[in-house]
Amino acid sequence: MNETSELQFVVDAFSQPPVIANAQDNEETILKILQHYYRRPGPERVISSLDLNSLPTVWKPLHACSHVLRARNNALWYMELLEKFGSLHCTSDEKTLLALAVIYHDAAAEDVGKDREETRSAEYFKRDLAGQYPQTLLDDIALALEIKENDVHGWDDDSLSATVRGYLRVLRFADRMDIIRCTGVGENFPGLTAPDVGLSEFNASLLDLPPELSKFTADPERKSLFQRNLEAAMHGAADLAGVTGHLSNDLRGNPYGNYSALSKGILQ
Repeated sequence: MNETSELQFVVDAFSQPPVIANAQDNEETILKILQHYYRRPGPERVISSLDLNSLPTVWKPLHACSHVLRARNNALWYMELLEKFGSLHCTSDEKTLLALAVIYHDAAAEDVGKDREETRSAEYFKRDLAGQYPQTLLDDIALALEIKENDVHGWDDDSLSATVRGYLRVLRFADRMDIIRCTGVGENFPGLTAPDVGLSEFNASLLDLPPELSKFTADPERKSLFQRNLEAAMHGAADLAGVTGHLSNDLRGNPYGNYSALSKGILQ
């Protein structure tokens, strides 16, 4: 075997899917996905990594396991909230696959270019779970994964079915809520009625909230029950990012870590 074929053998080996039997939204399945896609280089980077003097302990510093785990948590409580207020109705399989799709959403990040990572991650999701769930359901959620960033690029979602549009709303919120790990949160967080000054990267308008529930007000006496629930949960998401050591800046008056005696990074 010559050097070229040996290297191709390595690439081919790293291109193989993980072995996931009875995929569920549980610890066993999630750990397999994280180990396969987040704790080692993708096939595009495996050859270049052979020249490193020492292997990194974190292969995806901008899209680490902690990010997708927090994003999954966001998806779970957000789906529950939307269901409570009649804006989303999911079957058990849909909830399972949406939670797993969030885990998969950065599977190709930092391995391929930004213009390809959503498509590649969606391909991994469909490939790995094929045969375990209805193919139409896998296709629809994979489509939502693939086009998750379309709105950022100025493309509309008008041609999507209502079902795929609902999946897309969950995936966008779950991922974009955790951008606070990079931007931090300001005094005005969650900024549903006005953006945080100086922290404009966290833009609540990009959370793709359902318009029928998004009549927000800054007046505490006039806030809807949905707004109250949403804001409370968003503060919980910020608290979790802080406790897990991934909140760069927190200017709120009473973040959880300040009064619970939890030190930053305790759960890393």
